Amino acid sequence: MAELETALGPKPTPRTFEIMREVTDLFVEGADKYSVTQFAVFDDIICRLIDHNGPPAVVEVSQKLAPCGKGPVNVVRRLSSENDLAISGPFLKNCENVPEADLVQYVKTKRMEYLTLIATRPNLTASVTDVLLDRGDDEVRKIVLRNLGAKISDNGFVKLISEGRKKPVLSEMVAAREDLPEELRPFLKVAPEKKAAGSARR
Repeated sequence: MAELETALGPKPTPRTFEIMREVTDLFVEGADKYSVTQFAVFDDIICRLIDHNGPPAVVEVSQKLAPCGKGPVNVVRRLSSENDLAISGPFLKNCENVPEADLVQYVKTKRMEYLTLIATRPNLTASVTDVLLDRGDDEVRKIVLRNLGAKISDNGFVKLISEGRKKPVLSEMVAAREDLPEELRPFLKVAPEKKAAGSARR
């Protein structure tokens, strides 16, 4: 780290951005082989490089790290919490390393476009979808319902059924979910032809 500080100098330069790019590439190439200690070293170095280079240069780092199956813990948490969607977006949409508790917190506190992006994640736990359904608008709820990788709790389905009483389209989407508990289906209000079609599919 002392050598790194000397190399970085007082302000960002094309060379310091190149260092960040090279370190990021090195991590991505060997992420499956590095030890816990090596992960920690990369975590410290990349965080320091992020501090030094600033948001515009970090966008490229985010795009490279987010699809990686593994990631330095502090780097992932830091970049996924950014208020610039160009940086946090790749992590919110598809990074498996973002902790569930962080996702819940983002849904509770971030703008609606963040919720829309999180709702598209390939896998969503019921803890996350509960908050999405509670705080999100109708568009977010529809994205969750279309997302087959989103787990919905019984309480989440009850809320959706309640909302669907005023919004038939929402009710139809709930009825189409194969994971809707059978004991909740009688509470759905779906047009007769839609209900008949749903019964035929089952």
